Amino acid sequence: PPAAKPAAADPRGFGSTMLRIASIRGLWPLMPIVLVSYAEILAERGLWIGPYLAEVHGLDAVARGNTLLIVAVTMSLGALGYGPLDRLLGTRKWIVLCGSLATSILFMALGLWPELPLGTATVLLAAIGALGMTYAVLLAHARSFLPEHLLGRGITLVNLVFFLGAGLLQPLSGALVATLASRGLEPPEVFGALHLTFGGLLLAASLVYLLSTDKQP
Repeated sequence: PPAAKPAAADPRGFGSTMLRIASIRGLWPLMPIVLVSYAEILAERGLWIGPYLAEVHGLDAVARGNTLLIVAVTMSLGALGYGPLDRLLGTRKWIVLCGSLATSILFMALGLWPELPLGTATVLLAAIGALGMTYAVLLAHARSFLPEHLLGRGITLVNLVFFLGAGLLQPLSGALVATLASRGLEPPEVFGALHLTFGGLLLAASLVYLLSTDKQP
């Protein structure tokens, strides 16, 4: 596209610009799902799949690594698969919403039945990796609300919320697991509660996101 005209500097400074972006009402229903959706995928992939497979299913390091590799591949395929969907289907909101609701259901299934057979659990984890990678479409949805002169800082702010969620959820989920384990719960109960929490958070964020306005790509 043609280069945008340079915007005049805001004499009130960077903070004022960020407040202007944060005041865009169209972005508000997106923020909860921006905060938790990517964060949950990163926390599950980076922190909890390994301990879950070790403590609930008794897998050794090599077997855990193989399962983690499968999930990493499905995450990559999911991200690539989501890429063209908004142009093919003419919507961003419903792509993100369907993917997030499906991911929430999968987390809840792991939560309700943490001792599922290993093959079934692996399929659920792989599906979470694929369906949960709504990051790019959600970022594009947020971008559609930003005026041209605030586009760069607006995308930066939304990205910050994505990674703020990741930075918060990992220690918070660790504290949850530690607290549950200290109360004498067995590993299946601990990881069941963790996955139910992830599913519940994503479901709640999806319900707020339902209030957002869709914009044609």
